[in-house]
Amino acid sequence: MNFSVSPRGCCLPAEVPWERRHGVFQQTLKYYPEQKATMLGLHATIVGIGLFPASFMAGILWNAFGPAVPFMVGGFTGVLSAILLLLL
Repeated sequence: MNFSVSPRGCCLPAEVPWERRHGVFQQTLKYYPEQKATMLGLHATIVGIGLFPASFMAGILWNAFGPAVPFMVGGFTGVLSAILLLLL
């Protein structure tokens, strides 16, 4: 598992999922180099499918409760994810 270190020397665990996904993507390209454009398109599609529900929910929260709520929910889920990552 790769960790990224910021210029201040602290670890950035938020980049761990990106490194894993990127590693899987690179391994796939290694075995199927002739399919590079297909793999890039598949990667972009998977990322887009994952981002759409989050953006949709943020838009609903923004319209229903105001602009601060999506950021508070995002912060809360980030802290909750970090706690779960440390506990599990």
